[in-house]
Amino acid sequence: MQKTLQLSVALLASALCTHAGSFIEASKYLDTDGSILGYIDFEGDGEAIGTQLNAVYGDALASVPGMMPVPIDFPTLFDNLGFGSIRSIGISSKELEQGTHVNRSVVLLDGEPAGLMALYGDRTSPESSFTAAELAPADATGAISGTVQLGAIRDTTIAVLTQVMGPMGEGLAQQQLAQVIPGTDITADEVIQALSGRWDAFWHESYSDEFIPSYKAWIQVAGAASVVERLKPLAEGLPLTISETESGLLADFSAMLGTENIGLFVETSNTDSSLTIYTHKDWGPESDGPRLSATEGYQAISKNLPETALIYSYSGGYDMSTIFSAFAAEPMIANYSSLAEKLFDMLLGDFLKPAVSATYFAEDAMVSELYAGYSMKQAIVLLPAAGGGLMAAMAVPAFQKVRTTSQEKAITNNLRQIAAAGQQYILENGVSEAPYEKLVGDYFPPLKPVTGETYDDIVISDEGGQINVELPDGQVISYEY
Repeated sequence: MQKTLQLSVALLASALCTHAGSFIEASKYLDTDGSILGYIDFEGDGEAIGTQLNAVYGDALASVPGMMPVPIDFPTLFDNLGFGSIRSIGISSKELEQGTHVNRSVVLLDGEPAGLMALYGDRTSPESSFTAAELAPADATGAISGTVQLGAIRDTTIAVLTQVMGPMGEGLAQQQLAQVIPGTDITADEVIQALSGRWDAFWHESYSDEFIPSYKAWIQVAGAASVVERLKPLAEGLPLTISETESGLLADFSAMLGTENIGLFVETSNTDSSLTIYTHKDWGPESDGPRLSATEGYQAISKNLPETALIYSYSGGYDMSTIFSAFAAEPMIANYSSLAEKLFDMLLGDFLKPAVSATYFAEDAMVSELYAGYSMKQAIVLLPAAGGGLMAAMAVPAFQKVRTTSQEKAITNNLRQIAAAGQQYILENGVSEAPYEKLVGDYFPPLKPVTGETYDDIVISDEGGQINVELPDGQVISYEY
């Protein structure tokens, strides 16, 4: 199937000038043999929907006397938010093995990602491995590694304010960004720039029998050490301490939290200029014991991840046993606790199992791979009220139609090549007919089947006519020349 789709892409692109945002292009990154396939082409939709919203907004202004108008153009708003750069979206889900599904999504973009779509960077952003999983202790319940471009949020905000308020909106945004943090010489914009880049983080979340939460966290931002140095004046008059260490600075904010079991430490490194924030000195990359990446559960769910990506995330899932035990201990609901547990497990149990994902760029596409205990099909079935069920019902037939149409066009194009080559052969050799075998090699390379069809028996006549090819399912595709 994959080879067939790739062949269709090549033929259609060369002969029919297929649009780059076609389903065929998206399908290169999807599992076409999975349990669900979906494709939405947004070409021109943003402009059309935005124009309709403009009209609706205009009617609202006309029908509500005294309503203050806001100079907003919805198509431009969509572009400023980055949604205008989306050409199409495709999704698929496939069960790799018992209890593990790969859920893929692909967003085809028109140019570089813009607006909020640029939060994780662009095609020039460096990719790396899942560093946080290698640093995190084995009991970490979540982890993330990747590029975070906070400037995308800043730039999107400025663009929207400028659109709505004109030069005054842009000036207001720039003024706020240029403001220094009281007591320091660092501006808000400089903080945004310093905190944009590579992030590695992991955390642990658990609950006692009394539902008292327990948290641990560790976050490192590459190249952001200068922020702490310039924030040192804030230490004056606050219950915090800043001290020099062998590697850099250490700021202890724990006294400001007022809790005994959790702290707040900010540390810098002169070696790599990183900024690290953590809650426990004895829980982090240097703590004893195995790492998250070495645990059996993590390895089982992450073994198919790409080696590098823009951003990774991991969730260790959630254990509901404490909650169900509490239900069973309550006399009023004890009789229903077993039923509730079974029903919960049937409907939502798979969504609480470990999951890991990766997002990266491939040509003009932003691709995400999610490995989890559930499939997108389950998620859609469980969210009919949000339109998920309707999307599934519409997406699969739409895919079948697009795939069938693409295959038919690819085969018709093959027949067109054969007819044109045969007529040229007849003129050059002064003969009355040209069999397919005489044309292959000199006039075109061997044609690979699109869906298992064969062209070997086709003969082109000098009188013209019709040539046909029969597909494995009995369908006949014809071409007149």
